[in-house]
Amino acid sequence: MADLAPLNVVSGPAVRTKETAELAAKRLRRPVKVDPRFGDILAPKGEDTDAWLASIFNSDAPVHWRDLDAAVNRWRNDTVQAVRELTEDAVVFTQYTNINAIAAAALRVEVTKVCRPDFASITEFSVVNGDVRMVIDGRDVVGPNA
Repeated sequence: MADLAPLNVVSGPAVRTKETAELAAKRLRRPVKVDPRFGDILAPKGEDTDAWLASIFNSDAPVHWRDLDAAVNRWRNDTVQAVRELTEDAVVFTQYTNINAIAAAALRVEVTKVCRPDFASITEFSVVNGDVRMVIDGRDVVGPNA
């Protein structure tokens, strides 16, 4: 990340993302901005969170965003909008669920799971006139519906 500086540092509100963001911010000599829109997706009341996440972010049985409730889709839309509003280069510390929501928007696919980012992995996006795009090998990539 230091090679890409200056970068703004943005974090979701989860303790683990803020702690990691603080380490990067210290090295980049930048403050951390916490944006709640990069927060965890919340399981519906009464659902076991781990089982629910495993069922909706499942590669073997793709789930479409349209089949999920309004609260989940609000969370998704908020996450994607938060990326669209980044006006300067930034590093964002968040969860795999958020990354999947952003990647689905960038690739213009309607399924919940489009990638499996590892711990401490980097997924790069660009925003061009409010349009979120995935970056692979330094090139913007848009999905099949572009």
